[in-house]
Amino acid sequence: MHSKLADDPEFLLQAVFHKLAHIHSRSEKKGRHGEAVQAIRDRQKILSWLFPDPAASLEDGKFLLFLKDCGFSVQKIEELRVDAQKRHRGRPVSGRNAALVALRIRFRHPEKSFREIAQQVCRCGHSSHGQSCARNLMREARLIKAFLRKHGYHI
Repeated sequence: MHSKLADDPEFLLQAVFHKLAHIHSRSEKKGRHGEAVQAIRDRQKILSWLFPDPAASLEDGKFLLFLKDCGFSVQKIEELRVDAQKRHRGRPVSGRNAALVALRIRFRHPEKSFREIAQQVCRCGHSSHGQSCARNLMREARLIKAFLRKHGYHI
């Protein structure tokens, strides 16, 4: 496996996002509504990992640039931009980006424990980050790894 793929879960999520965009358009053309809906849900999950604060990502242009690089039409980018500005139901996603950073650190420094990594990346608001922070990071990291495995990337 290419080294960039092996140590960068963010790169893998972007690759899955591209793949899902193709699955979505193909499914819509063939009338496979369920498959198209699942592709949309999975893409939204990826966006929540890559851009935990869509409003801030819109302001600095990263979100729009990412969508443009993915090959989305101007009309589709505008739809996604409007959707990103909406307040969605439930508690805002908070730990996913930290888990992505933790995974990247873990791949580059396998000798570090999740507790040590939690000291660097946890955003829980406490002054020290103990076992519960490490468990939360590990749980989120497992979700990312399981998601990538589901889409054919084993890390």
